[in-house]
Amino acid sequence: MEKKEYRVLIVDDKKDCLEMTDIISRSYKDWNIEINPVHIQVEKIDDDNYSIAMESISEIANLSVQPFDLILLDFGYRHKDLELMTIFEKCRDSKYNFKKYMLDPHTLVTQGRKYLDNNSFQNFNKNFVCFNKNIHVYTYNPTIAREFMPDVDNYCTNRVQTAFEAATIKVHDTRRELFNDIKFEEVKKNNEDYYYFILAKYLENLIRLEISNNIIDKEISDKTYIKIKRSSTVTVIGSLVLLCSLLGACTQFFGGLIVELFQKRDLLTAFVFFFFTLIIIILGGRLVLYVIENILPKLLKKND
Repeated sequence: MEKKEYRVLIVDDKKDCLEMTDIISRSYKDWNIEINPVHIQVEKIDDDNYSIAMESISEIANLSVQPFDLILLDFGYRHKDLELMTIFEKCRDSKYNFKKYMLDPHTLVTQGRKYLDNNSFQNFNKNFVCFNKNIHVYTYNPTIAREFMPDVDNYCTNRVQTAFEAATIKVHDTRRELFNDIKFEEVKKNNEDYYYFILAKYLENLIRLEISNNIIDKEISDKTYIKIKRSSTVTVIGSLVLLCSLLGACTQFFGGLIVELFQKRDLLTAFVFFFFTLIIIILGGRLVLYVIENILPKLLKKND
């Protein structure tokens, strides 16, 4: 059986993290997994303003020639000379300045709309900005982040959701999900390669979960169609339905007439009416069975 293709876009501002995605398995069940990593470079405009390099935006636009099946986004993009602690210290007085130093997927979308030419923007907009499946956002929020912004989880979700309106956004705080908050800063600082390794395996798990969920959704969708096949059970039930229909129809519609004819001793006419009614009901019953077995499933599938 030929395997199907599953395209994944991974966007991060750390090269070491993207290089570690090489360990992600490229095959799962009936799927070949195509990993497309994009490195986000942040450029310094002046002391208080930064932007995403056009090279990074153009790379996403080029990859967007074909649709993606899944998008995985790192939330925060910063300049190499800016440390997280420095950013939060700078922004302690006003969280709105935070956007100047820590860029994110929302910035990526707005700058792409602003600077891409028409041809590149069409693909960028259709298959990236208007992506309508699940987008998983992974982020590391240090302790000071929650002190500075208690609703940091909602902030991340809302920022991404306003940029990707058609997608379903799922935010994952790797600090809590991978380390349960225990000595996370220490682990990340002293052995960054280890963090990138387990992060890559974590992303691999997200990809496999998405593929598995897609398979389950398809199986459920397929089972919503009614499919009735002829069997001995169907035949017996059909016969009973015909018999009951016969008795009911004769009694309801023609019973009075037939009884009256028998009372008048017009036996020939009475028997003619009786057998004619019997034939019509049997043929009608067979037609109903044919509709149920052959036509109804097709109509239901078409309407679905």
